[in-house]
Amino acid sequence: MLLIILVVACPLAAKAEARMGEIEIDYDGRDENDNLVHLSGVKFIIYPIQYVENGAFVWRDEFAGCGVSLDDDSDSAREEQAKQLYEYALKHHLSGIEHVTDSRGEVFYLDLAQGMYLIAQEEKVHEGNQYFMSEPFLIRIPSEIDGELEYDIIVEPKAEWTSFDDYPDETETETTEETETTEETESTDVPEETEETEETKQTESTDVPSDQPGTNKPSKGVKTGDTSNVRLWLLVLVAAAVVIVRSRKNRNN
Repeated sequence: MLLIILVVACPLAAKAEARMGEIEIDYDGRDENDNLVHLSGVKFIIYPIQYVENGAFVWRDEFAGCGVSLDDDSDSAREEQAKQLYEYALKHHLSGIEHVTDSRGEVFYLDLAQGMYLIAQEEKVHEGNQYFMSEPFLIRIPSEIDGELEYDIIVEPKAEWTSFDDYPDETETETTEETETTEETESTDVPEETEETEETKQTESTDVPSDQPGTNKPSKGVKTGDTSNVRLWLLVLVAAAVVIVRSRKNRNN
């Protein structure tokens, strides 16, 4: 009987020790009329930061140098720890597993080994002049809930609609970037506008009809109404006539 109990109990104990877990994220918000809204298309990323070995939690190599202590398991401490760990992950370009919430605002991470996990929302959910953003958080598998160990965890991230006016630094940064972009665009467009204006002026000056009143179109050569040239020709003719008359008189004499 003892032999049979050992044969049956050992595999069960090994199976219980290697039990996998899952994390379900339900991401919802409230609109201006306090109606429940499922936030779909939101990217969440998960980082495994600790694993279980001989009943103890051990840091994974990529997070071994983070310098964050997880001894304090109070809610406020966990929030601060999650922020520090996420900053560390971004700074060192650590890779995680990314999923996107579905039409019901849900996302699932399945077949997770026992350990500690860091989860963070990667992008803000925009709605007009507001956005919805949750802080990073830590989930432990298994977690003790109501005195029992739970392997399948359901999480509802804390978040609320926030106006851009509450974060002037971000607004100023975005405004500055837009202003710089606008100035660069205007500076590059000015020469083209100037060239087009000059070409337009030249075209207008050459396309104006000569018979249009109030316009003076320059011309080359002698003008048809110049009186000084007519007087000159008259003097030449008179002089020639005088010469011819005198020459005839001389012949007659």
